[in-house]
Amino acid sequence: MDLNLLLFLFVIVLLFGITFLLIRKKPKLSAQQFQKNSKKIEITKDLNPAHGILESHKIFITTLQLLFPNKKETAAKLISRIQKRLPNIAQIWKYHGLRNRAAHESGIHISTEQAKLVRENFIRALRALAK
Repeated sequence: MDLNLLLFLFVIVLLFGITFLLIRKKPKLSAQQFQKNSKKIEITKDLNPAHGILESHKIFITTLQLLFPNKKETAAKLISRIQKRLPNIAQIWKYHGLRNRAAHESGIHISTEQAKLVRENFIRALRALAK
């Protein structure tokens, strides 16, 4: 085969590959999934603040797993996969860290206000993933 023809075919395949990567759809939460899981997060307000943070985080991560059903990944890996889509990623990382402290450190105090902010930010992040 002619070298120019091979080069032309290579460029065409490369362009198709780049186009595919640019236009492939990102996983998105359905409106129903958003509503259902947002309500579950809201219900955690009735729990002790530390327990509420643990439960809110668990619901948030379980919802993220709906976007990547064939992947068994840690919570941190799931968050990193979607972080560019979240307007409040700094808060999500902060509350992920707070959740880890609540789960692994004894004597940590979490206020009702902190638990409320955690719920609000997890719901805000889910809303961004449903758009």
